[in-house]
Amino acid sequence: MIFKYLHFSHPTEEQSNLLKAMEDFVSSENHYDFIVLCGTAGLIKRK
Repeated sequence: MIFKYLHFSHPTEEQSNLLKAMEDFVSSENHYDFIVLCGTAGLIKRK
């Protein structure tokens, strides 16, 4: 579902994995879920 909102057509494998994890975390059943992702645009976000 998140993939249809991308402004590019071919995410990397890492990007795909992250987007899938975000989809799994934010379920459509719970409207109070959210994710805050902080960092400068263009830099790699790591744990």
